[in-house]
Amino acid sequence: MSGSDQGIAGALCGKWMPRKKTYCARGPGHGGPCTTPEAMERARQRFAARVAAHGRTVDPAAKRRWNQAHKLVRYGLTQERFDRLLEIQEYACAMCRTPFEDEQPIFIDHDHACCPDEKSSCGKCVRGLLCLSCNTTLGLIERRYDLARAYLDSPPGQLVVMVAEAPLRSGRISSSRAVGAAGARLPDTEKVTGSNPVPPTISSPSRGPGTLIQARCRPVSLG
Repeated sequence: MSGSDQGIAGALCGKWMPRKKTYCARGPGHGGPCTTPEAMERARQRFAARVAAHGRTVDPAAKRRWNQAHKLVRYGLTQERFDRLLEIQEYACAMCRTPFEDEQPIFIDHDHACCPDEKSSCGKCVRGLLCLSCNTTLGLIERRYDLARAYLDSPPGQLVVMVAEAPLRSGRISSSRAVGAAGARLPDTEKVTGSNPVPPTISSPSRGPGTLIQARCRPVSLG
């Protein structure tokens, strides 16, 4: 191989083409068949003539076809397998089941544990076809599931309520314990005779069952 050929092989594909007796002039790692330098030059001339005649405007439908074909190559799919997925999913999003509309972008979902790259896969880990909303939501769920689960299991709002209710619970418990320690039972309401109420009585366990202690009440003037 000559020095110039070595330079071409280093910058480009450089694969030897026995029938053409030359080296491939396409970029390294290219898709499709190898191409001779002469064929590449002819393609460039045709493109330049087309631009000179029609400008750089591209048919939107043709551009979509090119983008779709490029996307399928990046995700390791063929057009036949892509169409088969659409048929299995009944031409609807695999997650929300909303039917795909004409010219609606369709997103190829794959397992990122197999292929971490966001926009390419080996083809074997493709899981389905999604709409934009479901594709975005699923990505957030996969990346933040553990954080969301921990938040839902113990939201800060519940902790605030528990802290606010703690003094009330302790107060009720202390009051019930105090009544139990005193051993006293609050008396029923007595009838009022004249201007002075009948003094209430409180049973005391310290003096034996059935023993009553009359409470002394000071009359209060309301005048």
